[in-house]
Amino acid sequence: MSQPKVNILLATYNGEKFLKTQLDSLIEQTYENIDIYVRDDCSTDNTVEFIKNYIESNKSGKRIILLENNGVNLRPPKSFYQIARECEPAEYYAFCDQDDVWDNDKLSIAIQSLEKFDHLVPNLYFSNLRMVDDTLSYIRDFYNEKEVDIDNKLSLVQIFTYGCTCVFNQSALSIYCKVNNKSFHDNWIYIICSFMGNVFYDSSAHIQYRQHNSNLSGHKT
Repeated sequence: MSQPKVNILLATYNGEKFLKTQLDSLIEQTYENIDIYVRDDCSTDNTVEFIKNYIESNKSGKRIILLENNGVNLRPPKSFYQIARECEPAEYYAFCDQDDVWDNDKLSIAIQSLEKFDHLVPNLYFSNLRMVDDTLSYIRDFYNEKEVDIDNKLSLVQIFTYGCTCVFNQSALSIYCKVNNKSFHDNWIYIICSFMGNVFYDSSAHIQYRQHNSNLSGHKT
């Protein structure tokens, strides 16, 4: 039986310093049926040149597609929205930040969890995060035990999802793309799936969530 296709949606901006480690972790996923879509948000460093060189040297069999940005800086939420609208259809999708590092079983575990749900409704998987510094030294797990409470009404005022852990199905993406919501991409997916389908939270972390001075979004002490 063939694996369902997963599209990884990667938004970059001035990410040259950490991008190789992240791309390597995507290529090294044990889950094989992956396409990686990258949209750069008008970087002023060598990010785009690095991506092009990485694509040329990629021999993994996993496709990396660099999308055109038409010289428009959209900022992260709209950049992810644009990637979602432009990528080819797939059974599943995963948001991806440029400076984290994924455990090699991250997607395998996510898809295994999502395959248990009805594919006709919007479904979301997200997980805990292993917080690390810019050298990947461990700081702490982001969520404590029993801290995350999945409830559709609470989703309107309290969001637990961080986009870099979110994996969701085609049904969720189709609704996400119909409305250019002004919410953050991960908040909007969480609300859609909370009210219209299923949300699964994995209390184990399968990602190194890098904290550094150049973070565009995410946790701040």
